[in-house]
Amino acid sequence: SLVAELLPYVLMRLARTLASYEADRAARGLRWSRGRHLAFHLRLLALPLLPILILNGVKETLELIDALDVILVAFEPLVLPAVALTFMPLVFALSPLLVRGLLGARPLEAGPLRTRLEAYGRRAGFRPTEILLWDTGGAVSNALFIGILPRLRYVLITDALIDRMDEAAVEAVYAHEAGHGDRRHTLVFLAMALAAMMVTAI
Repeated sequence: SLVAELLPYVLMRLARTLASYEADRAARGLRWSRGRHLAFHLRLLALPLLPILILNGVKETLELIDALDVILVAFEPLVLPAVALTFMPLVFALSPLLVRGLLGARPLEAGPLRTRLEAYGRRAGFRPTEILLWDTGGAVSNALFIGILPRLRYVLITDALIDRMDEAAVEAVYAHEAGHGDRRHTLVFLAMALAAMMVTAI
């Protein structure tokens, strides 16, 4: 099964995370315990793997329906792309909720930084649904924009980014993410993923 095929990769990633914990804590000042840090990386792995597992589950469920058996056998190379064309846009549309739930991101609290970012958004005409703080235990210094639906678009900013940069630098990073949103890069990524799926199937 797909789960069995993915399990060695997941175990390898988690083993590498455990092995590098002390070095990462010394180099990056990780705040979390080894167990919590491992759970954090497990959630990160779930982000790309969960949609893949769901997509594969949908395909296997369709294969169990007797009435579809002849069609599925006759058009087997097109089954996965067809499911992907239906399923992947839904995944991309709902990915902000998935990311927020899995990563435990929460709204950035009111204060000078949020005021500054919102002021930039008003000047630039960029208004995401929410600005979220992603607590990584000091492991990740980054930000990202997610969302293709107008009312479901988030900017995530990590704790480490805020801790290591002044407000002007954080605003510059936020402006970069706003550029991704304004230029609809998430839609571009969706089109690329669907194109890759179709090319692979041919």
